[in-house]
Amino acid sequence: MREIAKLVDKYIDGATTGAEERTLKEWMESHANDIPEEWQWLAALFAYEKQEQKSNKRQGRTIDIRTIIMVSCAASVALLIAISAIVSANRHAENFAVINGDRTTDREAVISEAMAALDMLSLADEETTVNATEREGNEQRD
Repeated sequence: MREIAKLVDKYIDGATTGAEERTLKEWMESHANDIPEEWQWLAALFAYEKQEQKSNKRQGRTIDIRTIIMVSCAASVALLIAISAIVSANRHAENFAVINGDRTTDREAVISEAMAALDMLSLADEETTVNATEREGNEQRD
């Protein structure tokens, strides 16, 4: 009992360690019927703290679960919106080309224009090769 009295004095002075405080709380809980009258207020304080801790743990779990549910719902809605936007965009997507400033989806016209452009490049390359060969020939004669 003297040891507990010392712990009570230390607790009141704010000088107990965590282990000493747990020892004091455990003693008060196990000797609930034998606590001297001058320490009843301390036993009531410890009982109140214990009850609040239990209550806060239950409320904390409820808040956490509600938060998780709300975040999951928000994420699901955002995912549905994103998927519907992608599907909608793909539905309207089609291949096209711009020929002389006009948009066309005619595959044959696009192929024809591409072949014509390649032919022009091929002719330009042949002319460059011919001109280079002629210059080399002229340079060798000089």
